[in-house]
Amino acid sequence: MWGIGAMLPGRPLRHPPCLPMLSTGELDLRRDSSNNEKQTKPLDQTELGSNRRGSGPMNRLTPTEKTFASRANSQSSQRKEAGAGTWKVLIVDDDEMVRRVSSRMLVESEILVAGSGAEACEVLEGQSAEGLDCVLLDMKMPGLSFEESFKGIRRLHPDMPVVACSGNSSDSVGEGFAEDHRTGFLGKPFTRQELKDAIDRAIQSSSV
Repeated sequence: MWGIGAMLPGRPLRHPPCLPMLSTGELDLRRDSSNNEKQTKPLDQTELGSNRRGSGPMNRLTPTEKTFASRANSQSSQRKEAGAGTWKVLIVDDDEMVRRVSSRMLVESEILVAGSGAEACEVLEGQSAEGLDCVLLDMKMPGLSFEESFKGIRRLHPDMPVVACSGNSSDSVGEGFAEDHRTGFLGKPFTRQELKDAIDRAIQSSSV
């Protein structure tokens, strides 16, 4: 022990060796100053997580994403609605943050994404749309209007469940959408449970 060595007469006081961090995230352990042999010891992942500031998933989000996601986390409490399984969902939104957060809310499902109505139609024409369960369609995007995007989806997949998303409750979905029983509406911002419930209702309605 360092303290015992310091109390013995005639023995110089030795200081504990310095343990600097390497750029690789490892400890640089030297046996003593006269030994050039170096050993490295990787840090345990739990140590890295506990010592690194802002290492949690929420700290990797922007402030806007945190606001959007925190409401979902606090209200859903990791709850899964009865009878829900894993889905294959196409998320269509020009806002990348909305696409990312919505994908995280549906982490147990397979997710496809598109940034516009035209891009959504391209996805639906490809093999990637095989086995698709539902389309989450934003109502305000550049390019094709909501009605044009919906008609394009119906042309390619007449029975596809579609959930319209909007942050403005006054947005009109149009008569064709409103009269279609295989559709639903989801207001922004939404919780994880609200998102899953809306998708589940649209899927259940399409099977009637």
